[in-house]
Amino acid sequence: KSCSQVQVEDNILIQFDYTTEAEVASGRSLASVVLCVDLPTVISSLPPATTATTAMTRLTGVSRSSALSRLLLAVFSAIALHCQVASAQRSRDGYILVKAPQNGVNALSADTNLGLAIDSSVGSTGWVRMKITGNAKNPRDKINNIRNKYSGNLPAGWQVEEDFIVTRMVTPNDPSWSLNKPAMDKISATSAWDIATGDGSSNGPVVCIIDTGINYNHADLNANVYRDGSGNIVTYNAYNGARSEGPTAGNDDNSHGSHCAGTIGGVGNNGVGVTGVNWRTRMLGCKFLGADGSGSTSDAVECVRWCRSKGAKVMSNSWGGGGFSQSLYDEIATARDAGVLFVVAAGNSNQNTDTTPSYPAAYNLDNIVSVGALDPATDAKASFSNYGKTTVDLFAPGVSIYSTVLNQNYASYAGTSMACPHVAGAAALVWSIKSSLTWQEVKAILMNSVDVVSAYSAY
Repeated sequence: KSCSQVQVEDNILIQFDYTTEAEVASGRSLASVVLCVDLPTVISSLPPATTATTAMTRLTGVSRSSALSRLLLAVFSAIALHCQVASAQRSRDGYILVKAPQNGVNALSADTNLGLAIDSSVGSTGWVRMKITGNAKNPRDKINNIRNKYSGNLPAGWQVEEDFIVTRMVTPNDPSWSLNKPAMDKISATSAWDIATGDGSSNGPVVCIIDTGINYNHADLNANVYRDGSGNIVTYNAYNGARSEGPTAGNDDNSHGSHCAGTIGGVGNNGVGVTGVNWRTRMLGCKFLGADGSGSTSDAVECVRWCRSKGAKVMSNSWGGGGFSQSLYDEIATARDAGVLFVVAAGNSNQNTDTTPSYPAAYNLDNIVSVGALDPATDAKASFSNYGKTTVDLFAPGVSIYSTVLNQNYASYAGTSMACPHVAGAAALVWSIKSSLTWQEVKAILMNSVDVVSAYSAY
């Protein structure tokens, strides 16, 4: 008759109000049953390709009047709930990620029944991207085939996962402000500039923007992009498996990364356009999102590795989506061990990420700063912003944010994508004052400098 579901940690508590046609005819009231389903135990017994539809159709032929059928219905409803969440997580067809000893990867590639070929290394923690050959491109099926090869149990230390698709965290709108001053006032940037305006020298902190690239030719960005010792612009393109470094390799073809760059380091006091949190800084751009604003986890991992190799202290990440990725988690942890602060957009689904995680913001890594969005005009949480007392650390301006885009243009965007670079920029500004600070100290300064707003106690 009806069903209500509440998730409590890893369990699904389900209440069913049920009856039969005979009971309705006799005027009897509804009966209820409450069942607690241990979701991980149920899900672990399912083939990887199970969907909500196939889970529910297993009830065919079972009498609805039996107690067993009610238990099955509860279990399969929990499965359906899980599968509906999983189905929203898109992965890249034709590829999987594998972590195994080299001889193990070679063995998978040599097994003609599996149909896998080594494509490229991913990051610096031992992951390899493998290409699915032949006509069957479904990564979940291929992962299931690998597990079956080893009788359901991978060898010790082996891991396999999908290459999830992630997207930019932006909600475009029409430009409404001609300047970005309201957002800068909200984070007290003007007061901070009485102390420091950033450091673009070779001693200044490097901020790596992992996104759609940067419009390096923009008059409000060019002076603050990273250059090597010879004065050449350094960029990187990791999109769709590309691995190229050069002055134009990571140029923006979307505008999202350039918008973030303008917030972090739009050149200040130059009589042109906007001012970033840092008037002077060094911004690296690593492109892994395409012109449509989407990209793969494996390419994001490659960007984290490359940014770390270039000495970035701050990584700005206005993107998310997909499921938990061990390869991405491992690479962010490696960046942490190298002293990197990883600032990330919390997401735009207006959901509690403590219970419905959005990655990479929700990874349990202490060098992550997860940023929600607020409306600088009202101080209220932006209607679209995710929240979570554990998984979202702070909120920053993310509505009607005016910044640089393609060509020599400017535009106003909204999203946690716009909130994230305010915090990444603030971290770089702190480091410009005292370069010896650790990421732990910079994060503590950020967290201890927020305005405490009573309305946010619910978030």
